[in-house]
Amino acid sequence: LDQALKIATYSVDNYYIKQKLQSITYSLQKGVSFTESLKNTNLCDGVVIQMVMAAENSAKLDIMLMKVTNYYNNKFRNVLDNI
Repeated sequence: LDQALKIATYSVDNYYIKQKLQSITYSLQKGVSFTESLKNTNLCDGVVIQMVMAAENSAKLDIMLMKVTNYYNNKFRNVLDNI
């Protein structure tokens, strides 16, 4: 997870998002859970936080993060379809 966050942080051009990703990495290094680290950024809505929490507790974070990706892709498509 740490390496994935570092790659994501390096890949993102948006300064705001980059700062949020760096804060997640920093929190994880201090021992804060991924769920709490993500929650503290206010980047994700409550549904996603709940999904991540369930996945973290069941050790299936990789599977759930794919579902989160699909959730946001669908949400984005819905916004575009309604423009």
